Amino acid sequence: MSNQINKLTEIDSLVAGDNFEVFDLSNGNSRKCSLSAMQTYMQSNLTFDSAEAKTQYESPLTGADIQVESAVGSVYLRIAPVGTLANLEISLPVSPVDKQEVLVKCTQIITALVVSSAKTIYGAPTDMTAHGSFRMRYDAGGSTWDLVA
Repeated sequence: MSNQINKLTEIDSLVAGDNFEVFDLSNGNSRKCSLSAMQTYMQSNLTFDSAEAKTQYESPLTGADIQVESAVGSVYLRIAPVGTLANLEISLPVSPVDKQEVLVKCTQIITALVVSSAKTIYGAPTDMTAHGSFRMRYDAGGSTWDLVA
Protein backbone atom coordinates (compact mmCIF):
# COMPACT_ATOMS: atom_id res chain seq x y z
CA MET A 1 0.00 0.00 0.00
CA SER A 2 2.73 2.54 0.92
CA ASN A 3 4.48 2.11 -2.45
CA GLN A 4 1.19 2.59 -4.32
CA ILE A 5 0.13 5.73 -2.44
CA ASN A 6 3.40 7.54 -3.23
CA LYS A 7 2.63 7.19 -6.95
CA LEU A 8 -0.77 8.92 -6.71
CA THR A 9 -1.35 12.51 -7.82
CA GLU A 10 -1.85 14.91 -4.90
CA ILE A 11 -4.97 17.07 -4.58
CA ASP A 12 -5.23 20.47 -2.87
CA SER A 13 -8.79 20.34 -1.50
CA LEU A 14 -11.29 17.73 -0.36
CA VAL A 15 -15.06 17.31 -0.61
CA ALA A 16 -17.32 15.14 1.56
CA GLY A 17 -17.60 12.38 -1.07
CA ASP A 18 -13.82 11.93 -1.50
CA ASN A 19 -12.50 8.55 -0.37
CA PHE A 20 -9.55 7.39 1.73
CA GLU A 21 -7.98 3.98 1.69
CA VAL A 22 -8.15 2.33 5.11
CA PHE A 23 -7.07 -1.09 6.34
CA ASP A 24 -10.07 -2.91 7.84
CA LEU A 25 -8.86 -5.06 10.75
CA SER A 26 -12.12 -6.99 10.89
CA ASN A 27 -11.52 -8.64 7.50
CA GLY A 28 -7.81 -8.05 6.93
CA ASN A 29 -7.90 -6.03 3.72
CA SER A 30 -8.08 -2.47 2.40
CA ARG A 31 -11.40 -0.69 1.99
CA LYS A 32 -12.50 2.80 1.04
CA CYS A 33 -13.91 5.35 3.47
CA SER A 34 -15.55 8.65 2.54
CA LEU A 35 -14.36 11.92 4.00
CA SER A 36 -17.81 12.46 5.53
CA ALA A 37 -17.64 9.04 7.27
CA MET A 38 -14.16 9.92 8.56
CA GLN A 39 -15.48 13.26 9.84
CA THR A 40 -18.37 11.55 11.66
CA TYR A 41 -15.96 9.09 13.27
CA MET A 42 -13.58 11.82 14.41
CA GLN A 43 -16.35 14.01 15.84
CA SER A 44 -17.63 11.04 17.86
CA ASN A 45 -14.26 9.85 19.13
CA LEU A 46 -11.98 12.83 19.61
CA THR A 47 -12.12 15.54 22.23
CA PHE A 48 -10.44 18.89 21.94
CA ASP A 49 -9.61 21.51 24.52
CA SER A 50 -12.38 24.06 24.59
CA ALA A 51 -11.59 27.58 23.50
CA GLU A 52 -13.88 28.57 26.37
CA ALA A 53 -11.66 27.11 29.08
CA LYS A 54 -11.71 29.26 32.18
CA THR A 55 -8.93 29.89 34.69
CA GLN A 56 -9.88 30.44 38.32
CA TYR A 57 -7.31 31.65 40.86
CA GLU A 58 -7.78 31.11 44.61
CA SER A 59 -5.66 31.87 47.69
CA PRO A 60 -7.66 30.16 50.45
CA LEU A 61 -7.07 29.82 54.17
CA THR A 62 -7.35 26.46 55.89
CA GLY A 63 -10.95 25.31 56.27
CA ALA A 64 -12.13 27.19 53.17
CA ASP A 65 -14.60 25.88 50.59
CA ILE A 66 -13.75 26.77 47.00
CA GLN A 67 -16.69 26.67 44.61
CA VAL A 68 -15.42 25.90 41.09
CA GLU A 69 -17.05 28.43 38.81
CA SER A 70 -19.50 27.23 36.18
CA ALA A 71 -18.22 27.35 32.62
CA VAL A 72 -19.23 25.98 29.24
CA GLY A 73 -15.81 24.38 28.84
CA SER A 74 -13.14 23.16 31.15
CA VAL A 75 -11.89 24.98 34.24
CA TYR A 76 -8.30 25.31 35.44
CA LEU A 77 -8.36 25.92 39.19
CA ARG A 78 -5.03 27.28 40.44
CA ILE A 79 -4.78 27.28 44.21
CA ALA A 80 -1.97 29.33 45.77
CA PRO A 81 -2.30 29.48 49.56
CA VAL A 82 0.35 31.21 51.67
CA GLY A 83 1.37 27.91 53.28
CA THR A 84 0.28 24.34 54.01
CA LEU A 85 -3.49 23.90 54.39
CA ALA A 86 -4.74 21.55 57.12
CA ASN A 87 -8.02 21.09 55.24
CA LEU A 88 -9.78 22.39 52.14
CA GLU A 89 -13.00 21.56 50.32
CA ILE A 90 -13.39 21.96 46.57
CA SER A 91 -16.98 21.97 45.29
CA LEU A 92 -17.21 20.98 41.63
CA PRO A 93 -19.50 22.95 39.26
CA VAL A 94 -23.20 22.76 40.08
CA SER A 95 -24.38 22.31 36.46
CA PRO A 96 -21.56 20.54 34.58
CA VAL A 97 -21.73 19.67 30.89
CA ASP A 98 -20.74 16.31 29.38
CA LYS A 99 -16.96 15.82 29.16
CA GLN A 100 -16.30 19.04 31.09
CA GLU A 101 -13.01 18.86 32.98
CA VAL A 102 -11.74 20.55 36.10
CA LEU A 103 -7.95 20.64 36.44
CA VAL A 104 -6.78 21.50 39.95
CA LYS A 105 -3.21 22.54 40.74
CA CYS A 106 -1.98 23.66 44.16
CA THR A 107 1.33 25.28 45.10
CA GLN A 108 1.22 24.05 48.73
CA ILE A 109 0.45 20.85 50.66
CA ILE A 110 -3.19 20.12 51.49
CA THR A 111 -3.32 17.64 54.38
CA ALA A 112 -7.06 16.85 54.19
CA LEU A 113 -8.83 17.51 50.88
CA VAL A 114 -12.53 16.97 50.22
CA VAL A 115 -13.84 17.15 46.64
CA SER A 116 -17.62 17.49 46.68
CA SER A 117 -20.51 17.62 44.24
CA ALA A 118 -24.24 16.93 44.03
CA LYS A 119 -23.17 14.29 41.45
CA THR A 120 -21.38 11.02 42.25
CA ILE A 121 -17.59 11.33 42.44
CA TYR A 122 -15.15 8.49 41.70
CA GLY A 123 -11.48 8.57 42.62
CA ALA A 124 -11.07 12.11 43.97
CA PRO A 125 -7.87 12.61 45.97
CA THR A 126 -8.01 13.15 49.73
CA ASP A 127 -4.79 15.17 49.99
CA MET A 128 -2.28 16.95 47.76
CA THR A 129 1.45 17.43 47.68
CA ALA A 130 3.02 20.80 46.99
CA HIS A 131 2.75 21.50 43.24
CA GLY A 132 0.44 18.50 42.90
CA SER A 133 -2.47 18.34 40.49
CA PHE A 134 -5.45 16.23 39.52
CA ARG A 135 -8.11 16.32 36.82
CA MET A 136 -11.78 15.34 37.06
CA ARG A 137 -14.05 14.76 34.02
CA TYR A 138 -17.84 14.83 34.07
CA ASP A 139 -19.78 12.00 32.41
CA ALA A 140 -23.38 13.08 31.77
CA GLY A 141 -24.44 9.51 30.91
CA GLY A 142 -23.59 8.27 34.38
CA SER A 143 -24.00 11.64 36.11
CA THR A 144 -20.53 11.16 37.59
CA TRP A 145 -17.26 13.01 38.08
CA ASP A 146 -14.36 10.65 37.38
CA LEU A 147 -10.68 11.07 38.22
CA VAL A 148 -8.67 11.29 34.99
CA ALA A 149 -5.18 11.97 36.32
